[in-house]
Amino acid sequence: MERVAYAQLRENIQDPAETQGAAQSVRELALSSFRSEPLVPKSWAILALSADEGRERNAVLEPALKLNQREMSLQTAALSQAIEDESLSGAASAIDAILRVRPQRSQELFPLLLQAMAQPEAAGEFLQILDLTAPWQERFLLLAAGNAEARPTLALMHKRLGFDNVDFNRRLIGGLAGQGELTAAREIYQRVSAKEERVSTAGSAMSWTDTFPPFDWYLASSSDMRAEPSSSFNSVDVYVRSGHGGDVARKTLDRRDLSNSGRVSVRSSRSLRAGNLVLNLTCPGTQAPVLSQDLEEGLNQLAIEPQLIDCSDPTIVFRARAFRGEPDLRLTLSDFSIATSRSR
Repeated sequence: MERVAYAQLRENIQDPAETQGAAQSVRELALSSFRSEPLVPKSWAILALSADEGRERNAVLEPALKLNQREMSLQTAALSQAIEDESLSGAASAIDAILRVRPQRSQELFPLLLQAMAQPEAAGEFLQILDLTAPWQERFLLLAAGNAEARPTLALMHKRLGFDNVDFNRRLIGGLAGQGELTAAREIYQRVSAKEERVSTAGSAMSWTDTFPPFDWYLASSSDMRAEPSSSFNSVDVYVRSGHGGDVARKTLDRRDLSNSGRVSVRSSRSLRAGNLVLNLTCPGTQAPVLSQDLEEGLNQLAIEPQLIDCSDPTIVFRARAFRGEPDLRLTLSDFSIATSRSR
């Protein structure tokens, strides 16, 4: 009888707004089933959905969920009520319970979780739900790290979340930086990079590590233009196809670590002309670079104006171009330094 009532309920629902009316149409059938078998979960679900939203429905749901937390019909009813109540904890708990049993419903339910995560006050609730014990949670966190509205809440959660996933951290750091949340992005970067065993480069040269841009290097990776670090990360090989060019390497620096001078060594497979390889140093909100210098083969000394030290979050950019009619450009950059010894 319970199954008959629930099958009729599903058949009668043509629109989510009609759920209560559809449940009321089979309520008597559910009551009959409940009287003979009071522990049957689908009967409880029909009784909850047929009740008025709010206190009356919760009065049915609370004991029902104590009896059976894995029944989909009960969790669906609980989710419906939590959304109506605008209860973040209730909705997240109901979705967690559903996805532990039916992970295939993630496409339907992840948007609801993202909507809830857009509210920074939800951080505490999500920390309780996202205990990393269910497969759906890792997939959701990777998705949320790519969502601009969810990232500020993830930033608040990051320290206590304990999700040491490189892809997740890369998306979150890069996404926060890209939307102007540089302080939060840098804090997470410092936390996760401190846990990594990073290869040290000789002397004061910068490593070409590209794990977490923009505070590590962004390196071009297209077929026409690419930059590939060496296994020791103390140099980077650059290739630019004839007729192509652009940013081959880019990195955001900490203004406290800037020196008023620097250097970079360049090795090239052919002679370089003006515009083949240019180093720019830019500041947020400015049109022209603070520093723009054509680089030559050999050791290049970089002269930086003193006022650069006051620049907020400067970005170092290597631009390479193989002009049309020229051979492909093949370079190796190494021994690069633009930071003070204090930061080493």
